[in-house]
Amino acid sequence: MRNTKKLLIIAAVLVVVGGALGGGLCLVLWIDPGAVAQSNLQSRSWGLVFPLIGIASLVGLVAAARARRDDLPVILTIVFFVAAYFTLAVMFWPHMIPYQVTVANAAAPDESLQFLSYCGIVVLPVIVIYTFSVYRVFRGKSRQQYN
Repeated sequence: MRNTKKLLIIAAVLVVVGGALGGGLCLVLWIDPGAVAQSNLQSRSWGLVFPLIGIASLVGLVAAARARRDDLPVILTIVFFVAAYFTLAVMFWPHMIPYQVTVANAAAPDESLQFLSYCGIVVLPVIVIYTFSVYRVFRGKSRQQYN
């Protein structure tokens, strides 16, 4: 149990260090007028909420690791990465490849998208039903306690 707590704290520190490095990169991009001029964060100031959510999740991650809450660090790490992806989406939208190819230019033809949509409507429910069936079959098979 003690090793798990050490690993949890090490993982939290690694995420914070990675976030700090990423934040430093964002700071460099923010200071560089050319990169800032090309990003959409100036015209979409509401997009700054996502980096703030990321910073708050990192602070919460450290606090949760210190409080030895085993469930919160995982959730807060997921929140951090989702906030990072949304920050990139706000910065680059509508470009798929930054400042070269837009989403509209990169999209497949309408017929292909329609075909995949119909396939998704049929196949995804089958996958969900299969996954829940397998979970139900195998639930409760292992009752070993780890202390």
